[in-house]
Amino acid sequence: MALRSWVKSLLCATLCLCLTAYADEKKKEDKKVDQKDHKDHADKAAVKLPDAVAKAWAAGYKEAKVLKIEAKKDSFEIAAQDKWNEKFEVVYGTDGKLWEESKRKLPLANVPAPVVETAKKWAPGAKWSDVAEVETEKGHKGVYRIRGDVGGKNVSAWINDDGSVAKADKLPEAKEVKKAEPKKEEHKKEEPKKEVKKEEKHEHKHDEKKEVKKEEPAKEMK
Repeated sequence: MALRSWVKSLLCATLCLCLTAYADEKKKEDKKVDQKDHKDHADKAAVKLPDAVAKAWAAGYKEAKVLKIEAKKDSFEIAAQDKWNEKFEVVYGTDGKLWEESKRKLPLANVPAPVVETAKKWAPGAKWSDVAEVETEKGHKGVYRIRGDVGGKNVSAWINDDGSVAKADKLPEAKEVKKAEPKKEEHKKEEPKKEVKKEEKHEHKHDEKKEVKKEEPAKEMK
């Protein structure tokens, strides 16, 4: 009995030590997370965007969440997260002009009108995806990737922000619909009637006269 009590006491003490160690470790992790969040907020608060950059950002990325802002000598780098929880980065000049933008998603409704018009002309009747992609390389125009369905085939076009086509997939060829040919009416050829010569008619009548008469029963002799 004494041994059992001792074992139980030992197990209880060990369990308590484990729980205490776990709680301490959890507190340390939570503290690190809080410190990191506080640092990130402090970094964002420390960098104040010029009015031109702030207006450009608000106009182009209303639904994005700012993660980090870094001020350079003549530009501002902004790391953000879109509504699809995907991260992207943009670089603005001090005058608010967009210098560079990593590939990111955006609603088709936010794509510039010249891009959408060009896409519709390129593939009339296509079923367009509600989500597009855009990427801007330094020193180049923004390029939008528009996806659509043409005749059951997925196609894409990369269109510059001014509406000019950078590149595009080959569209499937339209299937030709064959017209049903009218049924040909079958005309039966009428066989020409044979003309019966007069001589044949005469011979026919003569043969009829020569028909064998039925024998009459012989008369009884009185």
